[in-house]
Amino acid sequence: MKLEELRDLLDKVRSQWPETWPGTQNYVDQCLGILGHSAALESDQGITAIYRCMTALAEQIESHGRQLAERGEEPPYHNRLHTVDTLFSLTALLLGQRHGWTKKTAAWRRREWIAMLAMLGHDFLHDGTVNVSPGQIERRSIECLTPLMTRCGVSAEDIAVVRVLIENTDPKKVRECHLKMRGRPFRIEDTDCLIVLVQEADIMASALPWTGHELTLRLAREWAKIMPDRARALLTPQGRVSFLKDAALFTSPASNTLGLNQIKREQIAQIESWESLN
Repeated sequence: MKLEELRDLLDKVRSQWPETWPGTQNYVDQCLGILGHSAALESDQGITAIYRCMTALAEQIESHGRQLAERGEEPPYHNRLHTVDTLFSLTALLLGQRHGWTKKTAAWRRREWIAMLAMLGHDFLHDGTVNVSPGQIERRSIECLTPLMTRCGVSAEDIAVVRVLIENTDPKKVRECHLKMRGRPFRIEDTDCLIVLVQEADIMASALPWTGHELTLRLAREWAKIMPDRARALLTPQGRVSFLKDAALFTSPASNTLGLNQIKREQIAQIESWESLN
């Protein structure tokens, strides 16, 4: 997938949000289709269980989100739209990770399914607040998701990987995870590599020039009541540059294939050039 194709997908999602939103499951199936995955054609019972869980989870995410929306309480940023943004972003990264591969193994396929389940559940029941203690919100999502994974028959081994992936979406853990991969082969069978892909997908839409401004406004609205100073800082040119330099980290081969660091550099140069003229 080229970056322009991802932009078109994210634009289409926004054209449907929220008035003609077809439901989270619709987008889950779109992403799996783009990856060439079909639960109906799978003989791997582990993957069948993962898809069963994804279906049940998508239904819960949709039901919870609609209930909040009816009361005007769905978070401006950490909502169903963000979840779908991350699913399409991870889809693009997983396709990029395949670049140059000649053989698709069963292990490779299983890891993609696991990553997609973790991405779908990474902000499960997020209430728009921020962590008071490290990993607080991520642990809550895991605690709510784990019984569902168990009921759907997801293996203990796969559950353990999903838990690790979600735990490491805490923004404070991102840099150390990227540094941990420095100089190591980037293979999807390595959970540390999968962590980086999920982290990159989590913030990709916010780092892109086509969706970044809108999502920054949404996050500022979400933070306005709980930490107004940080919310205002997000909306400044300096805040945008700081996010792109310090938080939006892209070190995977897949992100390089997509040209994400070049996109970042262009935005930073444009902002700094504008700042120097004013």
